[in-house]
Amino acid sequence: MSGVRRVLLPGRPSPRIAAAVRAAGAEPVAVPLIRTVARRDPELLAALAELAASAFDLVVVTSGATAEALRELGAVVPATTRLVAIGRGTAAALEAAGYPGATTVDGATGRALAEAVAIEGISILLPQSSIADPALAERLRARGQHVVAVAAYDTVPVEPPADLVAEARAGGLAAILLTSGSVAREVARLAPAASTALVAVGETARAEAERLGLALAATVPPADPDALAAALRP
Repeated sequence: MSGVRRVLLPGRPSPRIAAAVRAAGAEPVAVPLIRTVARRDPELLAALAELAASAFDLVVVTSGATAEALRELGAVVPATTRLVAIGRGTAAALEAAGYPGATTVDGATGRALAEAVAIEGISILLPQSSIADPALAERLRARGQHVVAVAAYDTVPVEPPADLVAEARAGGLAAILLTSGSVAREVARLAPAASTALVAVGETARAEAERLGLALAATVPPADPDALAAALRP
């Protein structure tokens, strides 16, 4: 990837990600394309009350946005309830939100988790985005688990500044990081120039980008700044 100068990092990137972009000789440009809003509907609040009362054997968290929503909602995870994160990035977000010690399972849609949970009849809380793919819950139920899937947050688009839109469409951005499926959808709406390298962070972002027909320059694992720096180097 040559000529990398300005790289769009949607949202608030971690210092490690910003440092990785600089290590690749690029300038990080942090601009949010989406924001998440924690929900407070009765079904979700009832599920969180049951969680605090040790009603669940397992809590599965699929994204950093879910971790942040749990923190905002004041969710209590008892010591007797196992916390599982899909991907290292989610595990890091859980720890930052005050929920350390999660077991990390790889897998873009949680297939690895569904295969790993071999004990039938356990009770699982699955807080997700309101637009989450139901595939994970369906896989777990097919394996005999009792799954309570609840919408923990909504994803809301953020209109980017007009000058950034113009820069993206004129080819002024060398690369854009796709950090989630929702971000991939907003990047498709942004319609950057074909010369802009699109780098998916994680398999979920990759899968959504491919579904949208976006041409990816690279896919890197979440929470792996070295891989990101390597993908962005000229």
